[in-house]
Amino acid sequence: MPTRPAPLTHASPTSDNQMALPDGRTLGWTQSGDRHGAPLLWFHGSPSSRLDAAPGGPYSDALTAAGVRLIGFDRPGYGLSTSHPDRTLLTVAGDVAALADALELDRFAVAGWSGGGPMALATAALLGSRVTGVALLASIAPAALVDATDLAEAALFSLAGSDPAALTELLGGLAQLMRDDPLGAAWQMLGEHLAETDLTAVSDPAYAAAMAASLGESARQDLLGYAQDLAGLAASWPFTCDQVHQSVVLVHGRADRIVPLRHGQALAAALPDAALQTTDDGHLSVIAHLPALATTLLGSP
Repeated sequence: MPTRPAPLTHASPTSDNQMALPDGRTLGWTQSGDRHGAPLLWFHGSPSSRLDAAPGGPYSDALTAAGVRLIGFDRPGYGLSTSHPDRTLLTVAGDVAALADALELDRFAVAGWSGGGPMALATAALLGSRVTGVALLASIAPAALVDATDLAEAALFSLAGSDPAALTELLGGLAQLMRDDPLGAAWQMLGEHLAETDLTAVSDPAYAAAMAASLGESARQDLLGYAQDLAGLAASWPFTCDQVHQSVVLVHGRADRIVPLRHGQALAAALPDAALQTTDDGHLSVIAHLPALATTLLGSP
């Protein structure tokens, strides 16, 4: 495997929109693509941040051309969003409903990557017909369907269940490196699990800069959001796949060694209306399918 990427300091956040939630917490969000286009709510990975959807990202032009308004937000404990110690997948869905209300979005599609996939499904289950469709990229499946033993972060999932305080302390120690050298921190966590297609994706300066910005911002609160994500994903999900009645399109790479393909296969089998597309991608490179998926969900401009 090639040596890890050289340190790349993340850029300053390009968007710092904030809104007050009904319970007094703050939610950070951003948007890109066609500001007057069809809305697509983006659920970032674990860890990552709203800056996945920031203007100037590697897929902004394609999303604009597709007539898509991509809206990203920080989950609690990430970036600009206040921590929510009692959060679950469904409380995240409630935050999304509040954001959509504030942006005057009656209906919208949702898309989630990796650890964000289950949150997108929870939102579809909770909000029903308000969500028009779902796209999942390399999504984690619930433990009721697939155990976490083959996940690259299996040890962290185990710690989330056995000793949440130790997990929070461990990730707090990683957070400074994530802020100082985001790609180096990612390499330390996941480098041995990256596929060749992932290494090719990260070699693109635009992709690497966007990834560094989003990862660096994710550690603003010492990766508390990441710890809360792991706890929520490791626990029994507060909804079932048969409560998701929207059409779901899943894209999963056969070379993914971070969230292996069997997670996508299990979700596709459990969801009432799902179509699974397998590709040659790994876990990072699969994100390049987002513009095409957005067009599938929302139609051509």
